[in-house]
Amino acid sequence: DDDDMDEYDYDDDDDDDDDVGVQSQVARLADIFAAPEHLMFKEGGFEGARTMAKDNKRWLLVNIQRDNEFSSHALNRDVWRDELVENLIREGFIFWQTVS
Repeated sequence: DDDDMDEYDYDDDDDDDDDVGVQSQVARLADIFAAPEHLMFKEGGFEGARTMAKDNKRWLLVNIQRDNEFSSHALNRDVWRDELVENLIREGFIFWQTVS
């Protein structure tokens, strides 16, 4: 019945403000779950990280993640961003992370 449809006013105007808000939320989530670039060794891949660790007499800490597993993203958010963990990594490890 067409009268029933009149009850629901649907605003189909594109509202760019809503899009910007969603993009902002997505960007914040991406930042929260981002890899800890500030801790990661990035030059030369695994072999480069291994050589750097060996030359500097440090442990090599390897983290292999999967994009489709939330636990990988949770590590980025909860573990690698913890101040104590960051300090431990900086002081005694070469940290290498990759996605499988």
